[in-house]
Amino acid sequence: MKDIKIKYPKNQKAMETYYTTEHIPIYTITRDKIGEYTLYQINSIGNLTKIKTNQTPVKLDEYATEQIMEGTKEIK
Repeated sequence: MKDIKIKYPKNQKAMETYYTTEHIPIYTITRDKIGEYTLYQINSIGNLTKIKTNQTPVKLDEYATEQIMEGTKEIK
């Protein structure tokens, strides 16, 4: 298993990263300078795809956790 280098958007700080049972990063929540949170899905080479944005990370956390529990696979 190789380490995936996640490419975060400029001016965004990683707040939480979610991993599969194989320890592969699949989702991350970031926060920008104005305090807005964004949920991204992480593909196999570390690029991010924007999923949702919210003023608080709670709903984003619930969504990511729900998707992982349903068995969502990483983007190829």
